[in-house]
Amino acid sequence: MRKLPYIEPTIRTIAGALITIAGALLYFMPDLQWLGLVLILFVSLNLLQSGFSRICLLERILKKFRFRSELDEIKTLNKINSEHLATLNLLNEVVVELSWDGRIVRLTDSWGKLLGIENINVLNCPCLGKPICDYLRADDRPVLKHLLDHLTEGEVKILRFRMLRMDNSEHWIEGRFTRYGEARPLPVVRGVLRDVTESYLQEKQIAHMALHDALTNLPNRVLLEERMKRAISHAIRRERKVAALFIDLDNFKQVNDIYGHKAGDQLLITVSAILEESLRNSDTIARWGGDEFVVLLEDLQQDNDACNTAEKLLAAIREKAEAGYIDSSVTLSIGVAIFPDDADSSENLLVQADKALFFAKSQGRNNVQIYSRIRDNDLSNRQVDMTSRHKAVTWEEFDHQRSGRIIDKQ
Repeated sequence: MRKLPYIEPTIRTIAGALITIAGALLYFMPDLQWLGLVLILFVSLNLLQSGFSRICLLERILKKFRFRSELDEIKTLNKINSEHLATLNLLNEVVVELSWDGRIVRLTDSWGKLLGIENINVLNCPCLGKPICDYLRADDRPVLKHLLDHLTEGEVKILRFRMLRMDNSEHWIEGRFTRYGEARPLPVVRGVLRDVTESYLQEKQIAHMALHDALTNLPNRVLLEERMKRAISHAIRRERKVAALFIDLDNFKQVNDIYGHKAGDQLLITVSAILEESLRNSDTIARWGGDEFVVLLEDLQQDNDACNTAEKLLAAIREKAEAGYIDSSVTLSIGVAIFPDDADSSENLLVQADKALFFAKSQGRNNVQIYSRIRDNDLSNRQVDMTSRHKAVTWEEFDHQRSGRIIDKQ
């Protein structure tokens, strides 16, 4: 049989008052005087003894008729809350309640996992009453504080931030926050915190792989294109120059034939490291494919800056790379093109640098050629145009044409 709902304390009070009035009226009726006296005595004694023994006879009688007492209702609600809390504690997420000024009011047990603490007692946790921002990395605190300050009722906002654990290690946390009231000093913000460090690192690794060469870990063509367009935009605004250096590793086929492809891969890794060490932090070196690299020099004031950098790269390779391959000469051929002198876009800049590279190969390798200088040489122009006539300026068509020319440059 389904239990009836419990009688609210107010209703019981009213009922008690009505019974008392009814008893008083009955007391003044000759035939029912005894019944009124019994009712008055029952209510009076019940209230009197419940004040001492905390046992309400009226409540006990109502429970016999399957009404629930206030205490029963409190126990039921506490049991439901405990079950919900136990379910939340099975999850890795932390449910947190914050006061209007961002201080921690309540937590679930998973809070200890975020801090790297086992068996934490969230009821007596030292963090209660402290601002939640105190547990974040310093430069992430203003962002979370701004979010909490501007969170409107019913709105849900998501934020990723770094939380400092007890061992000072950083973990990436995704927080979802919502405001459900404006009453002070009661909690007005509820949030769910989840450790997303593993998935964040995986996302970061996937993004890195999409923009970098798997062998050398250098930027690939996609990232190079983005940086070239950005560099040219900055150069236009600041009236500076941008240089593209197309680099080819001379006699790379001999290294593969003599030492094997693994040694060839190691040589590419070594060369890329040497080139990277010889450049500024603001410069970009990307692997174009095979034994070819492209260096992007930004924010140049004059053409000689690009020439000096190219000569520096030649010297660095001669000094550091040849030592491990004494049976083969490890040198570079470099073609240089400069924006805006030689081209008006990133695609054309690479095309002109490629022409200069081909001319450098035709001059015996191990040298630097600048497009602006060979452009004024009629013989050189005819030689370069013959190899570049069918090359398109778009990246896709340009890429398809390069596979046939690589063999000529070995």
